[in-house]
Amino acid sequence: MDTKQINTEMAEQLLYDKLRYKEQHDGEYDAVIAGDDAALVFAMLYKDELFYKTPIVFEGINNIEYAKEVSQDPFVTGVIERFSYKENLEFAKKIEPQAKNIVAIVDNTVTGIGEQQQFYAQEEEYPEFTFDVINGSLLTQQQILDRISAIDKDTILIYLILSEDVNGNIYTNEQVCQIIKEYAKVPVFRFVQAGIGEGVLGGNIVSHRKSGEIAAQMVMEIFKGTDLSEISMMDESPNEYYLDQQVLDEFNISKNLIPNVAEVINQKDGFWKLYGKVILAVFSISVVIMLAILVRIRTVYARRRYAELEKSNHQLEEAVAEAQAATQAKSQFLHSMSHDIRTPMNAIVGFTKIAMKQNSNAEVGDCLQKISNSSEHLLSLISDVLDISRIENGKPVYTPVPTELYSAADKVRDIIQGLTGEKELIFHTEIPFSNQKCMVLTDPLRIQEVLVNILGNAVKFTDAGGTISFIMKINPGEDEKHIIVKYIITDTGRGMSSEFLPHVFDEFSQERSGARTQYKGTGLGMAITKHYIDAMGGTIQVESKLGEGTTFVVELPMEILSVNEMENSDQTDQKNSEMQLQGKCVLIAEDNELNAEILETLLQDKGIQYVRAENGKEALNLFAAHPEGSFDAILMDIMMPEMDGYEATRRIRSMKDRPDGEKIPIIAMTANAFAEDMQASLAAGMNAHLTKPIEIDSLIRTISNQLKK
Repeated sequence: MDTKQINTEMAEQLLYDKLRYKEQHDGEYDAVIAGDDAALVFAMLYKDELFYKTPIVFEGINNIEYAKEVSQDPFVTGVIERFSYKENLEFAKKIEPQAKNIVAIVDNTVTGIGEQQQFYAQEEEYPEFTFDVINGSLLTQQQILDRISAIDKDTILIYLILSEDVNGNIYTNEQVCQIIKEYAKVPVFRFVQAGIGEGVLGGNIVSHRKSGEIAAQMVMEIFKGTDLSEISMMDESPNEYYLDQQVLDEFNISKNLIPNVAEVINQKDGFWKLYGKVILAVFSISVVIMLAILVRIRTVYARRRYAELEKSNHQLEEAVAEAQAATQAKSQFLHSMSHDIRTPMNAIVGFTKIAMKQNSNAEVGDCLQKISNSSEHLLSLISDVLDISRIENGKPVYTPVPTELYSAADKVRDIIQGLTGEKELIFHTEIPFSNQKCMVLTDPLRIQEVLVNILGNAVKFTDAGGTISFIMKINPGEDEKHIIVKYIITDTGRGMSSEFLPHVFDEFSQERSGARTQYKGTGLGMAITKHYIDAMGGTIQVESKLGEGTTFVVELPMEILSVNEMENSDQTDQKNSEMQLQGKCVLIAEDNELNAEILETLLQDKGIQYVRAENGKEALNLFAAHPEGSFDAILMDIMMPEMDGYEATRRIRSMKDRPDGEKIPIIAMTANAFAEDMQASLAAGMNAHLTKPIEIDSLIRTISNQLKK
């Protein structure tokens, strides 16, 4: 029987005919469950004809007085549907504190009349509010829409029931929710579950599931032999808070207003579920890095011990041999660690960037930014260990390229401003002519690392309220084509003792005062800073007094380039790179699923098609199976099962029946980061070598440059 969709008189007749037919052919019923007010009225009306001496259990009854009346019958009991008006109105007052009116959406069906009785019964409890209804049974559809859209912040709006209008139009719950979603300007409260998740907020609802369970338990007790007179009517509804997160977000309702016991639907996955694997990966890599640092410390200790042994001539040969073996072992270890650490770091950095690009939630965005910052810090620790090894072995660490003079200082300023803001420090900067272009030949990455190292220490060792200044000056060089760039960094922090100053640039050097050793680090930062400055032909000076602060002065020579030529070249390269790669197809050889997924996502964003192989052998077979010209380039990982990237490249280059095998660009994309790794890639026949984590702009430029050749 559906009196909300069919005329009540017709619905009653249809149900009566069905039940009479079933009774005549299948026998009497053992029990009857009435699911709402109209159903209970029907059961009681035809009780003697259809359900004579048959137990009737009701649930979902809004007309409480009627339920109490019929439960006097020895064959009738059940569960009423009593709305939690007190809990809901107190909740609504918190959300709409300026409200003066309470309006309920109702109709004049049997259920609607019962709900109106409960609604108006609250007037005595809340005399500060004006109670009114939007009665669909007395209004046209347009009037209903106008009344709902006219409700504003001074009114608490409740959707109780709306099954019909004055013209006889029938409304489903879904249709009413759609009307509310389109026309309501305030959150709409609901006291039953139906409709929550479709445009209404919800509230402290009657749990139909629990009411049904209680009614079913009553029937089961009757079947077990319990006399129905011993099963009393349940006068209180099993209610619970049930809310829609989408409506909470739409009306900017604070989490602080939501009861702790509330069930909230349509919530997005929690941060830990989304990014727990990334966090665990970062933690694991941190452990690996600490192990690498411990090995590094052990190696340095061994090197100093060997220096002492050299004093004895008879032990010189043995000491040299041991030192060479230790160096070889260290180099092999660092080579392996570079690959093993950078491989998962590529996944962390890549997925974090993808998540940041697609995320719109501010709280999640903040967490992602912290993961990104931590990843960058871990990469800097890795680079510290690798760079100090390169320096010790006499390998180059300085790569001058055409650079905008002020870009490094501007980037450093932006980085440090965030750190000083968090620590409530005063940060003073002077960067002359920073709005002008001036191209010079230098290494911007090394300059940035030098300045961030020094300024980062200033932030570490300066307490809240202190001052840090960063001044950049331009002085004449040896001729008109050269300049000397001077960076002056001053802080009012803890300073250094005169005894420690001579050792400030030593490896693993940290002053052992209680205040300073609370700040953890590798102790390599200032040593690497000094090596970088020396490699760039510059100088660094330091003055410090314990308890008063520190001043660093860095001077770097730079060659001035032609501004116009560089700008035109950059603009042309940028346009050509973007246009040239649209629709191109690359063959990817990558065994790591996470790295492959990141690369595929980045290539798709640039409009580049791809085919993926999981190892070198599969890449070789895919290249051979596709016609000449199918691929424009190959992105080749190095360390893969079955066949590594070197061997796959050599075989592709030597294919006699495929002329394009000799000329197709093959680009190494690997976690192997040493100079000898790049040389090995080129020796195998590759055209370029990129180190993970992969920067998409660098990859695009590299592919574009190779296709031009």
